[in-house]
Amino acid sequence: MFICCFLTFSLAFMLFPIGFNVIVSWLSPLFGTSLRIALSQIFVLLGDPFVYSSLLILWITVGFLGGLILRKRIGSILITVSVYVSQFLILALAGFNIYKIASNLGFIDLLSSPSNLFNIMPPMPAGSSISALLSAPIIGDLAGTLTNIQLSSINPSTLITTIVSSMLPNAAKNIIIIILASFIGCEVGKFLYNSFRPQINRLRSIFPKPSFFSTGTSKKSCMILSTFGVTLLLFGSLLTTSIIYVSGFSSSYYAEYLFTPIHPNGDVYVRTAILDNQNILKNIDFTGEEFQKCISAILITHGSSTSINPDITLLLDSLPTWVPRDVISQNIEAYFSSTDTLFIAIYDDIDLSIADTRAAQVANLFSSKTGVNLSPLISFQQSIGESYESIIIYSSITPFSSAEEGIISLLPVDERNGLCDWISTVWDGGVLSPGRLENSAESTLIVLGYGESNKIRSLLGDGLGLITDFLPVTDMPFAYLTLSSYFPKVYHSSPIVNHQLDLTELTGLNDPIIFSPQSNISAIINVVPEGNTSLIKVITTASEEFADQISESLTAMFGSTSSVQINTVSLGTTIALDDITVDFTFRFPLKLKIEKSITLDEVNRYQQITVTIKVINDDVDPAENIHLDDSASLHYYPNAKVVSGSLTKNWEYIPNATASGPSVLEHTYIISLDKEGIYTLNAASITYTYKTAEFTDSSNSINVKVRPPSLFQVYLEGIPQVWNSLSTMIELIPIFKGNGSIILATIVFISVAILLLMETNNRVKLRSLFFKKIKEN
Repeated sequence: MFICCFLTFSLAFMLFPIGFNVIVSWLSPLFGTSLRIALSQIFVLLGDPFVYSSLLILWITVGFLGGLILRKRIGSILITVSVYVSQFLILALAGFNIYKIASNLGFIDLLSSPSNLFNIMPPMPAGSSISALLSAPIIGDLAGTLTNIQLSSINPSTLITTIVSSMLPNAAKNIIIIILASFIGCEVGKFLYNSFRPQINRLRSIFPKPSFFSTGTSKKSCMILSTFGVTLLLFGSLLTTSIIYVSGFSSSYYAEYLFTPIHPNGDVYVRTAILDNQNILKNIDFTGEEFQKCISAILITHGSSTSINPDITLLLDSLPTWVPRDVISQNIEAYFSSTDTLFIAIYDDIDLSIADTRAAQVANLFSSKTGVNLSPLISFQQSIGESYESIIIYSSITPFSSAEEGIISLLPVDERNGLCDWISTVWDGGVLSPGRLENSAESTLIVLGYGESNKIRSLLGDGLGLITDFLPVTDMPFAYLTLSSYFPKVYHSSPIVNHQLDLTELTGLNDPIIFSPQSNISAIINVVPEGNTSLIKVITTASEEFADQISESLTAMFGSTSSVQINTVSLGTTIALDDITVDFTFRFPLKLKIEKSITLDEVNRYQQITVTIKVINDDVDPAENIHLDDSASLHYYPNAKVVSGSLTKNWEYIPNATASGPSVLEHTYIISLDKEGIYTLNAASITYTYKTAEFTDSSNSINVKVRPPSLFQVYLEGIPQVWNSLSTMIELIPIFKGNGSIILATIVFISVAILLLMETNNRVKLRSLFFKKIKEN
């Protein structure tokens, strides 16, 4: 049995599925090797042997080997099934160790508040995704089962019952395979034994088998002791645009917006929105059953070179109070960190099961239009006053690079022309698509959606002014396509404080913009900082029924403190880019860059890593009072240690750049990481003073991969870990509290003493029999 247990555990560790690497890379920096062991045991115990051939081979080998050695049908079946059961004990020990760590980190106390739980969990490593997580063996099947349960009806007993019932069939398959393989091994063992019986009997006559007890108690005791010994050791980002409040349209509505704001930190956004109730989602019947009671359905895809589009965070900050922040608002950033594409559908006052069915149909329609593959992620209900909303979220394995083309192709360029044509041309040039060109946007957020504006207004109230202000007032459903591209640190103060917002320079396109002659509303809005307010330049046009609403809406939107310049033109007017260029004066941050790097991006456990942070001044002016803070780097990893140096640093001064190059300040420190996985070292932040004003900036974040331990290291390190876990488990019994280690040591001492006594007796008997045989000969 010991051989079979050892073989099973070793093979389980070596057969660790690649699909689990997402989980291990993400959470092993917190839970250590116990997580890998637990997942490997879950895989071999509860995986489907007819899906994973490695499991089929494993249990056939274990069962056959047990039968081959014992050669007794009932005995071999009992022993090999006991080997299977013993792996549950290993799983229990690993799970208990994970529970202890989770409890010490505060995870258990935060289970009732998932938002706070997400805040203390590390971000998923770059390249990982929720879809990859859900496609992991067993995890995906279990997630699929759980998504069929309404969140409101989940309780511990329901959750446990659902998990157990979904896993029992695979466990039964494995046990049946073990029994059959054991039976075959037993028969083969008997055949081999009978074939070599003369030779075996001759050896037995020379070295007879001694026994310690006169009855079969010896075998039972050894079985119990060996078993004990083995066990012991082993929503949507519609705010991307502006913004005109409209009402009163009949059968056809089309609006187009271009909104380019500059942030006081020098970042630039290019935001566009197209609203069209006829041509974006063509040939879809919005009166179909799947759209009944549907307030909104949106497909969101996000592409980024380094970071999440800030518009996502801006959206979250503006969500109304009824939104369940523990499910969406504080977690959606984590979703976008790990997946490019999400689909969200909201239904009003229907059962969640019906909403799930209808959302699946709508998701299929969006998939057919865009080529984006969608799979269910989570669904739940939220009460709002006397009504309740069903919210269904889908994730996708389709990357942004594939999703973008399918969505952008839905722009009604041929039907509407106008801004659609300009957006399509700029997109084809590559500036708005992250990573395509050297000067491309760092991140882009694209939203394709369907909605009924009156219901959205009622649902959101005043929570999202930028969204509700531009929605048409109508019960008629409409579709929209919005885009927001983020260009960081485009503007710097030195050597001048006079600047210009020029779309030609930003997009590389010299072609004029032509408003669509079919548009109900067209608007180009540029917003630049100026002093403590904003300078807003607007070129707009509207059909007759909307013309009187524009000025009032813009004033209400931007406030009386802003300087708003409105130029009203005719439908179909051609707008030269020079006409929307804005000159302004403002002091932006210096042209500083903070670089964070490490000596090695893949290391062994406990290996030391040198982290280097450089503050690079490529500006003609110096900065003062520089304060570096990298304490967030190890925020998620309490076991990570700073071996040498400090996470903070102060400098009085950084000189300006010279003809020979930029000025550089450098700070280093050394860390040690003791658990496997991929560590995300968060960005370092700095504050500095420039001409009496204080500015902030941040570095890049970096990933470090710590290699997993070898099987030998697991055995070597597992003994003290198992000892500690068993001691703690014993101390859970009140009468043994504080004495777990002593009791465990006593049990082990007695067990070893009995085994030594048995072995000594066997050696004495074997020696006497050996000399007796010599005398007889």
